[in-house]
Amino acid sequence: MASLDKETKLRLLKTILESRHSDLREQNLNRQGKGHFHVSGMGHEALAAISFLMEPDDYIVPYYRDRGLILGRGVTTGELGLEYFAKRNTGSSGRQIIVMRTSISGVCRHQPVHNSFPLVVLPGVFNLMARKT
Repeated sequence: MASLDKETKLRLLKTILESRHSDLREQNLNRQGKGHFHVSGMGHEALAAISFLMEPDDYIVPYYRDRGLILGRGVTTGELGLEYFAKRNTGSSGRQIIVMRTSISGVCRHQPVHNSFPLVVLPGVFNLMARKT
């Protein structure tokens, strides 16, 4: 694998730091009673590195601790903030569940664990259907 240039390394470091700091911010908001709940992704920030190795049309089905990965794929901290506060125009439609839906290419809808199996399988099914046509 080729080594990363200085700009890419800096962008990766910024993504990792953004992941950690936004996680800490949500924890603080939760302690203040301003959020519904918080599931920490601390310790998983390095997943951002995977996003830097992916092709633009590669799919991911993120889990709730994959903040670094989805930030690396182009989801903004603002979008994640709206999800945290369960705003109406988000993937959760204002409900207090962990759901992330985005217009970023290759990021599938994210739901609680018990609903994830179909979402893990669907990209593969779509890929097979595309090959048959």
